[in-house]
Amino acid sequence: MILKALTRVQRSLIRANNPFITESGLAQLSAARKGRRLTTGEDGRYYLSFCRRESRTNGDPLRVQLRQRVFKVPSSLIVSESLRQLVQGIADAGNRPAKFMLLAMDSGLYHGELVGNHYAYREREGLVSYCPAGRVQAINENGKWERAGRQETTPARWIRSVLKEARVKTFKDHELAEFTEKFKAEELKAKVTLVELTDFVGAYKSSNYTDTEGALYSCMWDDPVQAFYSSAPCKVLIAKRGDGKYTGRALIWEDVSGTGGARFMDRVYSASPEIREMYIAYAKEHGIWKKDKENAQCRRWLKPDGEYAYDELTVEVPNLDSIGFYPYMDTFRHSSGDTLTSGGDADQEYAYHSTSGEREELNPHAGQVQTDSGDWIDEDDAYEIGGSWYHSDDVVICHHSGDAILLTDAYEVQLTRSQSIYIHEDYVNRA
Repeated sequence: MILKALTRVQRSLIRANNPFITESGLAQLSAARKGRRLTTGEDGRYYLSFCRRESRTNGDPLRVQLRQRVFKVPSSLIVSESLRQLVQGIADAGNRPAKFMLLAMDSGLYHGELVGNHYAYREREGLVSYCPAGRVQAINENGKWERAGRQETTPARWIRSVLKEARVKTFKDHELAEFTEKFKAEELKAKVTLVELTDFVGAYKSSNYTDTEGALYSCMWDDPVQAFYSSAPCKVLIAKRGDGKYTGRALIWEDVSGTGGARFMDRVYSASPEIREMYIAYAKEHGIWKKDKENAQCRRWLKPDGEYAYDELTVEVPNLDSIGFYPYMDTFRHSSGDTLTSGGDADQEYAYHSTSGEREELNPHAGQVQTDSGDWIDEDDAYEIGGSWYHSDDVVICHHSGDAILLTDAYEVQLTRSQSIYIHEDYVNRA
């Protein structure tokens, strides 16, 4: 290879034994008709073997793939392409530790003295494998790294061992925890699938789950919830393992008013934070709104674009009053008529807080008044006299004043055999 035919960036990479481009860069380089022979290296990256003399620094597609920066201190960090892509995905989601790990893969300015190298994942779930410092990474006959002699570490420890200590101290605990959760969630994609079902009997059958306590617990285990959810525009999103066991669930409501036409994911019940990350990713990928926090009290919604909303959401359930069993609800906790709502109980008829299959009547005496004797009667059948309510059977109209009076305070005057009038006794002269 003739170095003078290459850009300054390319020459520095070649001298550092690190002349690579990504798969997207490969397509870009080929489209520009500047690249020729490209071979795949032991770490899965594409290595530049030849470059035409027409290649120049300005507009060089290889340079674009290096984030348009010249790293004067080449990185000594070698990672598999699959691991790099995983970190890239986590960084794109806004995770700071992942962003600095990407920088460490490009420049030695960001990493300290490495305890190992040739990092990869997928050898054991949730761990990063590497070749310890002082050992030579062997290559098998398929061109892949030999597993013999490699060690393992957790994602968080991997970050701490690679990045400089001063940088690691700037990370918050939740940022490192988030990196670990997203790392494990990415691995779980090959072992756990998310499936939308209308089989609510199976979704609430305790024997279908890996665990019936803890985060997966349901107060509706093995209860007859099918009729309610079948009437509602609703499905259940199940996290299903390869052995058929369920390890997570969440209701997905359709035809929701307040989301601008988007579906809504209810509270996520998951066996681990990594499973919950899969649900978050599913909602984002499919344009679904979801609860921001996994509890019944949360009324802040996370939109697919990462923005928050606080709108009241409603769902129509035909013939809601005729359903015999009503499940406990996490979001749509009140109703009026056939409308379930995420709002408060003001002007609502029922609340869905019970675990016994019954709903609570919020105002059981709506349209009624309480009589002086303590009985509740329909307002249409009641008269108010002197600040107290009385049933119409106990009230007559005074012929003299036109006011409603108690029958016990009235004097009856019989005009004919079939007609009588009533006069309040105060207007009757008994002399």
